[in-house]
Amino acid sequence: MRAILILFFVLLLAGNARGELPDSLAGDWRGSLLVTGADAGTGLPVNARLDPTRDGFEIAINAPGAKRLDARMVPGPAPDVFEVEEGGGLFGFLGDGDDRSVLDGRPLLWARRAAESLVVYRLQIVADGGFELLHIVLTPAADRLEVSVQRRLDGVPEPGLHGFLDRRS
Repeated sequence: MRAILILFFVLLLAGNARGELPDSLAGDWRGSLLVTGADAGTGLPVNARLDPTRDGFEIAINAPGAKRLDARMVPGPAPDVFEVEEGGGLFGFLGDGDDRSVLDGRPLLWARRAAESLVVYRLQIVADGGFELLHIVLTPAADRLEVSVQRRLDGVPEPGLHGFLDRRS
């Protein structure tokens, strides 16, 4: 009986840990990304912020000429999967007035942990009815953050971006 109780608490604690952002990813980051396979040159400047919260994390990624990614993520229905937090709190039942669907331009955003990396996905319907899928991988690399971005437009991959961001002091 005692072994069953210990196993139950171990599984409970492991379940709680799955909903957390790895400590090595947390912080404010700045750097630049280069087109994968391109010669060294001027990169695309990128700012990223990952802040742990009580029940998930906040993520913000900004680059000139790109749509800003800014969301509060909470554990989703599966282990190591995160979804955008919907309005909540005392008056959460009233809704936030945003009833747009993905067909109205509202992107779908989710993330998952893969070992120490965070993989972020954003799917959005574009003006002609096609779709854009962003696949962003954030991986700790010593005291830096390795970032890889792959964009697919209607399923066709475009040249990827890759680089390292430094922690802002």
